Amino acid sequence: MNPIFTEQAQEIAAATGALLNRSVLITDINAMIIGCTNEERVGRFHSPSLPVIAFGKETYDDEEDAQKLGVLPGVTLPFTFFGKTVGTIAIAGDPKEVLPFALVIKKQAEMMLREKLYMQKSYTEHGVLKNLVERIASFDPLNDSLSSLLSLAASMGFDLSVPRITVVFEIKRFMASLPFRTARDEDSSSGAADDRDILQEIRAVFDSPQDICCSLNRDQFVVLASIPQYERAYAEDAEARTRGKCERVLDRMLRNSIELVAGVGTPATRVLELPSTYDEAWKALTLGKRMDPEARMFDILDLQLENLIALSGKKTISRHLMKKLEILVEKSGGRELLFSYQTWYENFFNLIQTSLCLNIHRNTLSYRIEKLSRDTGLDFSNFKQAQALYLAIVNFNMRHRRDRSG
Repeated sequence: MNPIFTEQAQEIAAATGALLNRSVLITDINAMIIGCTNEERVGRFHSPSLPVIAFGKETYDDEEDAQKLGVLPGVTLPFTFFGKTVGTIAIAGDPKEVLPFALVIKKQAEMMLREKLYMQKSYTEHGVLKNLVERIASFDPLNDSLSSLLSLAASMGFDLSVPRITVVFEIKRFMASLPFRTARDEDSSSGAADDRDILQEIRAVFDSPQDICCSLNRDQFVVLASIPQYERAYAEDAEARTRGKCERVLDRMLRNSIELVAGVGTPATRVLELPSTYDEAWKALTLGKRMDPEARMFDILDLQLENLIALSGKKTISRHLMKKLEILVEKSGGRELLFSYQTWYENFFNLIQTSLCLNIHRNTLSYRIEKLSRDTGLDFSNFKQAQALYLAIVNFNMRHRRDRSG
């Protein structure tokens, strides 16, 4: 007798009985009641179940037969699980009335058991996967056993020597309708889609047997995407393919009315590099959301400067210069000046190219640059001073957006 069946029997009996508005009971292989709409009967012997278990065929008990046996009239059928009889299900009522739908109810109850066992198995597997990902992310070669980590991964079919890139996803918002909403979400006040449904969509794209996918919670998901053919000479191709898959996940979820954002790390070619790619992906997501709240995918390679500033701390930027920026943005057109300068710097001080990017006249740009130079007291022909202002602007933007979001 499967102990899991015993655990689920009461819930299945109650759900089936509520659907029929009739008394329903479930017995184990020994004809002992393990689930019933009338919970007082649980633990009692159900004699009509004995021949059903012995011969695998349904029996019918009318009013007269039921009185002799000390049970309710009705139909008793074998309860099967993957072709094996594991107990019985009995539905009370006039056998002539019950029989037409009894087989349908039996099939539904058996399907409920399979679904519940599948869900339990999924939760167990997910817990093991989550544990593996957490151990990879926190792995310290000085204090942790590498062989233990490799063995855990191998027991789940994963070869950690395969190069990987970490991609992380986070739910940004839910749109108008939620096609993923299921019966198991009915008790959720948020109406959010189940994280297993979202994870299933992610796995449909990151579908290699060596892709390690799991959810950390209802809102955050991790993929250690395998790149088995990775070679440094073709690194850009491997990274581009991963970003392409990431875009496909974002598109699939958007079609299902769920908006995700994603962060992408750099390739890890060795086991010891896996914690780094994991950390990079989360940094990319965190920094990217601050720098561009409207974007949906952030690559750490595009945020290296912001990452360096975040790592070094705000004290590395001149307090005097930061104060000037704070005063400047309070003035009319102040933010416009800073954005113009940042674009000019990123276009290697090319006035024509910058003017095209900003869609303004070259003379207008020159005026803005000169005004900013006067307001800050910096000489932009001095590269160190020009660079200091650029770093200060990036740092200022990061702090300002973090303060607004926090």
